[in-house]
Amino acid sequence: MYQKDKKVHFFPESFRVFIKARSLELLGLSLLALSGFFFLSLLTYDHSDASVNVISSLEHFKNAFGRNGAYIADFFMQYIGWASYIIPLCIAFWGFLTLAHCPLTKPFKRLCAMGIAALSLSLASATVTVFMQWGTPQGVLALTIAAKLFSLLESLAMAPFILVVAGLFFAGWVASFLYATSLSLSQWQGLGLTMTTALKTSLKILGWIWTKWHTYTSLKPKKREPKRQDAELAYDSLTDQPITPDPNDCFVLNEEAPQITQPKKATLRKSFKKPVPLSLSDDESYTLPSLDLLQDSSAEQKTTLTKAELAENIERLAQVLTDYGVQGEIVGAKPGPVVTLYELEPAPGIKSSRIIGLADDIARSMHAISARIAVVPGKNLIGIELPNATRQTVYLQDLLSSKGFDDSSAKLNLALGKNISGVPILTDLARMPHMIVAGTTGSGKSVGINAMILSLLYRHSPETCRLILIDPKMLEFSMYNDIPHLLTPVVTEPNKAVFALKWAVREMENRYRGMSHLGVRNIENYNAALKQATAEGREITRTVQTGFDPETGQPTFEEQPINMKPLPYIVVIVDEMADLMMVAGKDIESAVQRLAQMARAAGIHVIMATQRPSVDVIT
Repeated sequence: MYQKDKKVHFFPESFRVFIKARSLELLGLSLLALSGFFFLSLLTYDHSDASVNVISSLEHFKNAFGRNGAYIADFFMQYIGWASYIIPLCIAFWGFLTLAHCPLTKPFKRLCAMGIAALSLSLASATVTVFMQWGTPQGVLALTIAAKLFSLLESLAMAPFILVVAGLFFAGWVASFLYATSLSLSQWQGLGLTMTTALKTSLKILGWIWTKWHTYTSLKPKKREPKRQDAELAYDSLTDQPITPDPNDCFVLNEEAPQITQPKKATLRKSFKKPVPLSLSDDESYTLPSLDLLQDSSAEQKTTLTKAELAENIERLAQVLTDYGVQGEIVGAKPGPVVTLYELEPAPGIKSSRIIGLADDIARSMHAISARIAVVPGKNLIGIELPNATRQTVYLQDLLSSKGFDDSSAKLNLALGKNISGVPILTDLARMPHMIVAGTTGSGKSVGINAMILSLLYRHSPETCRLILIDPKMLEFSMYNDIPHLLTPVVTEPNKAVFALKWAVREMENRYRGMSHLGVRNIENYNAALKQATAEGREITRTVQTGFDPETGQPTFEEQPINMKPLPYIVVIVDEMADLMMVAGKDIESAVQRLAQMARAAGIHVIMATQRPSVDVIT
């Protein structure tokens, strides 16, 4: 019978075995290096590094592997969260197995199992987080899926069963992780035995080091201290009558010492465990402060330009424009407290860009510090703004007593100042809905924020507006400590600022639940619904699960009345954001980000001041 010839190899068997073994070792080292790259990239992940989702002005990356590490870490941390550490762990297992000359079987299935393991662990953690309302990072993908599942089960009155779903996800993670590592039961037992032996050896080494150190410190010579008897003899020699020491004196002192008590750490920790419920004063006799408390502007001499000075400036400006070859006519002038606007109607054929380019020359010829030139929208006019020789002080009393402030229908009316024509500038914080005040030291950030706070105090009572003031510099907001609008005393410590912002996030979530129960979309409609129900004399209740029936096992519910008091607006004001970000960056960032995205409809608004409006300060 014909037999097929055996395959003839060019290299001998021993050489081929050697090459195969070295190839497996090289592949194992490569997998371990890849695992280390992934692990260090995730470990040194920083939210301020430039990536797909972040635009940063920082020149250097904080990630250990620079741009590549930052992009990879941002992708996995954003979508999977901390469960991404499963990936380098599985790759490390593969590397050790390959180094041990155990080639990986079914690599594609193992790779898919690794991805399923990471996603299952993230989903298991996210479902528990959504139910327990914790704040750990699980990734956008897992949180989105968990939120949908929780909403579905909550609508079916089966919210506690979300923990069963979390258990299923956890079981899926265990199964897929065991399959992805491709370790048999005996190999897992050997791994556990090896880790136990290594732990025991490490403990023995640490015990030996501790014994040697204790022996060394006990043999060191100690400084000689004066004996009690020597001190007593010296004291007796300096006094007229000797003092007989009482051996019980030390015990008497120890008995009096416990009079000074300090709060226990557990008590402090317990006080921050649950957010403080929002409580409003029932005192309806609150009266708004009088404008007489503010400095009156009538005593100051007005520095507005007179008609003669204004006509002289118009003539000088027209001559300057003629000198530079600009033909036209100045048809009007609007003097303001700081600058004066001159309206120029250029002759036909004169380009506006040519006049705008002469801004520095016009300022020099008019003996002014600077000049601002721009086209007036909708008109055949070019505006030329020149600063006044003497600036007029803008008083807050003039702004708060203006007709626009009194007659405004804005919910949170803020007085910001005056425009170039001297007309008060008023804005509604509820429509913004948040504000960032940026500027260098001495540019007037604190003055502007104080004007905003006083605008709220002169418009709202504690029943309609509450404040949370965060002042890391401990100087700007200390005078507001006694006002009844504060939900908490002025916060000056960064750690307490984190608690205050997290309380605001929790209050926002509670308000959203209440609005969802009434079927309204914002705080105005919610308060209107409460007022209407109060006027009609009816009570609004909500269905709350109180437990399970011991006989049938079905959940039991009861109707509980909700608080019929209207919700006040809450304004969170931070004086210096950069100081908080340096101390508690991630906690502050997550809280501010949630408030900025969702707090508008709940009636919570944020005002931040900072000297550096960069990406590492403002999230």
